[in-house]
Amino acid sequence: MARAAGPRSRTAQADLATLDGVEALIAQLDGLRLDVLVNNAGIWKPSPLGATMRERLDELVDVNLKAPFWLMQCALPLLNDGARVINVSSVAARIGIAGGRSVYGATKAALEAFTRNWAMELAPRKILVNAVAPGYVETDMTAAHLGDAATRQRALDRHPLGRLSVPDDTAAAVEFLASPAAAFVLDRC
Repeated sequence: MARAAGPRSRTAQADLATLDGVEALIAQLDGLRLDVLVNNAGIWKPSPLGATMRERLDELVDVNLKAPFWLMQCALPLLNDGARVINVSSVAARIGIAGGRSVYGATKAALEAFTRNWAMELAPRKILVNAVAPGYVETDMTAAHLGDAATRQRALDRHPLGRLSVPDDTAAAVEFLASPAAAFVLDRC
């Protein structure tokens, strides 16, 4: 996406699991003005009810929920009026999935609540805030919990197209939401 945006674009990467990491990322930007902010932090680790340790809960909440919040709050002064914010959620925010995914789903549902509320808060500045919620995407993270054939087949059975998505599928949706073609797309549901 940065390549498509041209020479004025820049990407930055950081460990966003802590506020210190978010602040270090913002410092890397050195006051750069932002037209697009994509919150793509996310991890999944099993968190079965009755067997989830505090550290696991904290890790999922820190990365999936606190990181986008702190990033948004710290980047807010850098966002140009009319900027785009895209949060990467998950279908797990909207449907129950067995196998210890409740905390992951809850953090992604909360991210979608942030999306709706931030859209309203930032509307006076014409900043559009949206979310994409893909199903299973072929990544190292999903490979870890779709490792056996039966689990993978159950995931495939849930997808009408008969395949899992690839990162480029999500990137295309994010690219559209960041483009002028999505000037009147606003997540309010």
